[in-house]
Amino acid sequence: HLLSLFEAKFFASFIYCGAILFSEFGFVNYSSKHRNASAATLDQEATRQVNDQLFSMLWRFSDVFFARMQLQLPRFEERPDVVEEYFYLLAKVLQHCPRQFIEYSFTDGEVQAGVVPERLGRILQAGLLGLSITHKDAQKGVMNFIQKFISAIRSVMHQVAGAAGAGPDAMLADKAKIFH
Repeated sequence: HLLSLFEAKFFASFIYCGAILFSEFGFVNYSSKHRNASAATLDQEATRQVNDQLFSMLWRFSDVFFARMQLQLPRFEERPDVVEEYFYLLAKVLQHCPRQFIEYSFTDGEVQAGVVPERLGRILQAGLLGLSITHKDAQKGVMNFIQKFISAIRSVMHQVAGAAGAGPDAMLADKAKIFH
């Protein structure tokens, strides 16, 4: 119902509710020591199912956001509250599920060197556009997302590099090529 109402009304408050769901049920990884209290009672399979549902919600919010905003500055200026809450939602996702955000961002196609997935590319384009609007709180939401995104990318690359036995800085430099 939340997503249907957001699609029909396009109110920022529905995005805020989605962010609360990520705060309560999102978690850093599947091990119990990193999950919050709400997620602690879930087993590994239930955890994956919750993640699937949360990210399905996120991508539906994103689809509606992009359909309405169409990456046009005047539309961002008309609805700064929606821009603000959308980017705070993304920041909340990155705070609670950084690795999953990156993994789920790449699920709309095969991971290819030098290619930013469409979903992630649209989010980053919207973030850059969001920096141009005059509403300060919306800009803060965008900047919060950008900061969390950079931290998440760096953290995930360090984890992957450590697991692969490679130097994290060398691996980060290699992976950063997708953004050129």
